Order: sequence, then C-alpha cells, then structure tokens
Amino acid sequence: MESDLKNFMDEIEFSTLEFLERLKKTDGNRFSPALEGLTNVGNELSLGFSCYALKIIFMLNNDSFNDKDFVDQWSAFINSHQNKYGEFIDNKYLNYMNKNSIEKNTKDILKTVLNIFGKDYLTNKDILKNSLRAESKQCIASLYQIGSKNKIVYSQFPKQKYEIKNFLDNLNWSKPWSAGGQFAALSVFLKTQLVETNTDIMSDLQKFVKTINDKETGTYFIGKVSSNDELINGSMKIITGLDWLNFEILYPEKLIDFCLNNQPSHEGCNVVDTVYVLWMCSKQTNYKRKEIQNYLYEVTEIIKLHHFQSGGFSYYLNKSQIYYYGLKITTGRNTPDIHGTILFIWALSMINDLCEIGMEWKTLKP
Repeated sequence: MESDLKNFMDEIEFSTLEFLERLKKTDGNRFSPALEGLTNVGNELSLGFSCYALKIIFMLNNDSFNDKDFVDQWSAFINSHQNKYGEFIDNKYLNYMNKNSIEKNTKDILKTVLNIFGKDYLTNKDILKNSLRAESKQCIASLYQIGSKNKIVYSQFPKQKYEIKNFLDNLNWSKPWSAGGQFAALSVFLKTQLVETNTDIMSDLQKFVKTINDKETGTYFIGKVSSNDELINGSMKIITGLDWLNFEILYPEKLIDFCLNNQPSHEGCNVVDTVYVLWMCSKQTNYKRKEIQNYLYEVTEIIKLHHFQSGGFSYYLNKSQIYYYGLKITTGRNTPDIHGTILFIWALSMINDLCEIGMEWKTLKP
C-alpha cells in the first residue's frame, strides 16, 4: 500500500501543477475555481482561489519558493486586497453580496423576526461579515505560510477580555463547524495581529475550550449536533485554533477513536478534516498509530476517486464545488476544481507525513 500511494503521489505532482497553469488567468496571480461550468460570479472572483493555488504550490515543495521575487510578488498581490482596516476583500465578491433585491431584503427581515423567537438564521449581513473574516484569516495564514505577513494590521476582531468572552459565548456551538471556524479565525488574529497577547486572555481561552469539550468523544460542541461529520469538522476548526495558540488538544485518544469509528463521506472538507484531526492528535500521542495508518490508506482510496487523469480533484464525487461563501461559482459539472484540489493535496501531504511515505511534500498550517 505504501509503495502504491507513493507512486500515485509521484504521478499527480506534475499533473496538479499543470492543472493550476490551466486555471491561471492572464492577469498575474489570479486563478479560476474550475475549468468548466463557471457562473459569472465564478469567472470574476479570484482572491480566495489564488490563495488556494499558492498553498498547493507550497505543499508540492515547488522550487519557486527559493526565489525571493516569487514570494515578494505573491505577498504584494495578496496585500493589494486590504482596506484601511486590514480586511482582505475581493471587491467582486463584495459587489455581488451587496446587490440589493426585494427578495433578499424581504428574506433578511423575515429571518430577523424569526431570530427574535429563538431561531438562528444568518442574514445576508451576517454571511458577509463572517465571510470577510474568514477570507482575511485565510489570506493572513497564507502569507505567514510563505514567510511573509500582511502589510496593514488587521483590526476587525475582539481584543479585550469581555469582547472575546461575548464573541465566543454568542456563537452557536450546536453547529461546531461554523462556530469552530470563528474560534480558529480569532486565534489566528490574536496570535499574528497583536504585538503581545495578554496572558489572562490566553488563560480564559483555555478555560473556554474546556467548557465546549466532550470528554467521551474528545469533540467540541454544546447541545445537539446534527451529525458525526459536523463534530469532526468542528473539532478540526477548534484544533486549528489550538495549534495557532500553542494549546494542547484535550483527550486526543478519545478523538482518535471517534474518527476511526467514522468513515468520511465523499466531500473534500469531510475527508481533509478527518485526516487533519488524526494527524494533529498523532503529534501528541502514539495511540493506535498502526490503526490510524491503516485507516488513512483506506481514505486514500476515497481520494483517488476524486482525481482526474488530466490533473486536479473535484470537491464532490463527479462534481465540482458549487458555492464559495454563499455565492454560486459553478454549475457543478463533472470536472476538477481548485477547492477540491487543495483539500485532497493537503490530505495527501498529511498522510504522507503520518504514514512516512517518503514524498518531499510540505504540510499546511491553516
């Protein structure tokens, strides 16, 4: 199995880079989300897809990163999307999200009213705010990944103890994937955008994480969660934050057992999140190392089903990723896409490390 996987990874390395070249637009560092089935929105957005491309090139250990001009060019491109508050914004995304329509405004009013009566609907304004925060987190993490940093300090996040407590307490922890994503972004901002992080804040964050951790499964949530995939996806987000804050994972053995008892579905995020959780837990403990390796070899068979001989991976089985932060970017054709490609290459890079396959790929710090 080990030699077969090494051969597969060796074969796809060049074809993946060729796939990126076909996605690359004529103007600089911009990339399309897929080769076929693009919507008008998908054809115009670029910032997030460019970050995906950069990370793929990084993971494949491309020699380009030995060239200072290459790194400087990428840093300048990503930083060119900052506003005066340090937010990273794809203006095309902002324009589409801010398009007013009677239908959109009516839905937002209805959601606001229903939320008063205990519902938890996100309005268009909420989606936009969360998306800009997630996009900024991705850009900052991408810059730090290549040894660079953002030009303007990002300031749009809670920094005081009471602000952080209020922010975390008001997240819906019965949806840990979404709430965990907000925790992860906050962790990145606290670690990278402040000159010094208050030790009291760090202590409070550690205490908070304990309140959402389930001792039986090792996962992180409060209340009733819809699925085991949601629990693993949410744990992935929390662990991302823990890694940036240099906090240990709570009950890693329990979390390993939970992952091993659940097979990820054929969706990019579900696969990579499961692999990430097992990879990070295995940095803390040698518990069931052989079982984890055997499990990951089985996961690679799922990954192979998403691969295209011409290069790249599709996010879904036989279907490209359709949405990006609430906007429809493709019609979902049977074609590889950049989101699926970064996720499955990332999963393979971690499997390569944990199973000691021998490829000279790099892993990501998301």
